[in-house]
Parts: sequence; structure tokens; C-alpha cells
Amino acid sequence: MPTAVDLRHRVAITDHPLASEVLTDDVLAFLVGLHERFGPCRSELLSRHQAATARHRDGERPTYDAETAYIRSNEWHIAPAPRDLVDRRTELVGLVSRPALVEGLNSGAQVYMADFEDTITPEWATILDGQRNLAHAYAGTLTAEIGGEIRIPNPDHATLMVRTRGWHLDEANLAIDGQPIAASLFDFIIVQLNEVKSQLCQIEAGPPKCAAICKGSHFCTGTCLRASTRARLRACLRACLRACLRACL
Repeated sequence: MPTAVDLRHRVAITDHPLASEVLTDDVLAFLVGLHERFGPCRSELLSRHQAATARHRDGERPTYDAETAYIRSNEWHIAPAPRDLVDRRTELVGLVSRPALVEGLNSGAQVYMADFEDTITPEWATILDGQRNLAHAYAGTLTAEIGGEIRIPNPDHATLMVRTRGWHLDEANLAIDGQPIAASLFDFIIVQLNEVKSQLCQIEAGPPKCAAICKGSHFCTGTCLRASTRARLRACLRACLRACLRACL
């Protein structure tokens, strides 16, 4: 785990008043660790995608990968949907601002997807503000002024689902050893950190949480995403346990 001194030398962050609140040393430490572990895998997969795109433009027809023929020729099934996503008859996709989160959660829909991918302009201020707002939602402290009134999520609110930016995008405002971190890594790890922290602190007021990671349809990308997601959750758990222990001492 990188020390605070290591982080200051290795991580370059665009200055913003919210940066220190959202990007704590614990967050930065395992962002660095996951960037080191999965950055090369992601770069290789993106290079493969670009090469395949060039071949298809030259006339090669897309086809199934021979490596996955054994799956298609056998009986298979997908895992069941998470309990909170079994009923998705009505699902809203919207902003990560405080009013949008409160109104989306109180809309009567089964799911509200807070979207970092398509519905916002990914300016640094917007990304940081969205992460802070989601942290408050997980902690059960989200409020918003709407129509001159202070509102909070209703007890029977929608499931909160977070859509990260695509696997192919970079977050240029945070660089590790001179390289921008993957935007999806950045978005998802902070989401997971706050979720695990709320669970460890036995916070029950926040909405259920799920996440969608975009542009991961190829099986190699899915394999890398699955491994990185497991590593993210383990890292989040370790970091949150340390944070909770410090808070209790």
C-alpha cells in the first residue's frame, strides 16, 4: 500500500475544492494499486479493439471467437439478477446532482440510474460533486433544495444504480506516474468505497446500490473487469476496515 508521501510524488490531481474531500489518502492508495495491476491489461484490450476495428473497416466480417466455442456448444446460464434489480419495469436514467438524485429516488420508479456516462458533461467539478452526492446518498444523509423546500429520499425509494463512464475513457484530471487513470476505475472504486463503508458502519438509511460498467461486452474485457472488480471490492473492504478502526479508537 503506497504511503502518503509516495502518493504525493506519484499522483497528480487537478486542483478543486472538492478534491481533498472525495480523494482521501485511502481512496488514492488503492486507485494507485488497481491502476498498476489492471492498467496494462486495459491498454492491451483497447489496442486489440482498435486493431479489430481496423480489420473490420478493411472488409473483414465480425465473427465469434474460437476461444469461446466451448461455451456456445455447452449448456450455460447467467447468474440470477440481484434482488434489488429483479423488478426493473420502470427505470430512470439521470444526473448525479443532488436534486436529480432525490427526485429520481422519489420518482416511483423501481430503479434510478445515476449516470456518469452519457447524461453529464464530464467536467472535473461535475464528477467530484457527483461522487460527493452519492456518498451522502449511501450514508443516508442526502438532502436537496427543490422548489424552496429541503427534501430527502423517501423511505420506500428506488434502487440506486450507478453507471460509470466507459472502459475506454480516461480521467485526465488524475494521473498516476504521468498516466491518466481509467475513468471507469475512478468512478467505480469511489462508489464501492462509500458503499462498503456505509455497510460496515451499519448505515441502513441509504438506498440499495448497484453499478453498471460500460463498453465491456467482449469476453476478454469481461474477464479483466471481473478480476478488477473483485480486487476493487477486496481493496475497498481493507481500506474501510482501517477507516472504521481509526474512527473507533
